[in-house]
Amino acid sequence: MKYAHIQENGKIIAWYDDTIHTTIPIQSIRVSDEIWQEAVCANANCYENEKFIVKDFRTQQELLSDTVKKFERLTTAYIDAKVQAYNQETGLAFASIDAFPKYAINPDSAHYEIANRFIKFAAKVWEAVRAWQSTLVDIPTEAQWREVVDAVAF
Repeated sequence: MKYAHIQENGKIIAWYDDTIHTTIPIQSIRVSDEIWQEAVCANANCYENEKFIVKDFRTQQELLSDTVKKFERLTTAYIDAKVQAYNQETGLAFASIDAFPKYAINPDSAHYEIANRFIKFAAKVWEAVRAWQSTLVDIPTEAQWREVVDAVAF
């Protein structure tokens, strides 16, 4: 027989097997091998309403922080995708937006204009994303983020 050691909030702390463990915590519930197998296969981390489920235990602030980080990664990738699209059109091979500052400071560079255009575009995208992030009260969707970045003209 298996046992799930569960906190008051339903979070599973550990699994125990009475054929292996001689001591099983009092807060544990008895679980059949079949239910245990289903819970483990589902990566269940919570027991609610007499069912093992997957639950996100992060706080709203943690969720928002993680979401902001996610959208920052997506924003960087979005800008770099524009660079790659430019590479496709022109046959050039800029690795990312990070390649442009050295050209943007040299007016004699063959890439001076496009470098400045990309840097200004990236700044506008980041400005739009930061302004949007400052207004968030709920966890946004990727589609909402996409509307923000797509609204910035190149």
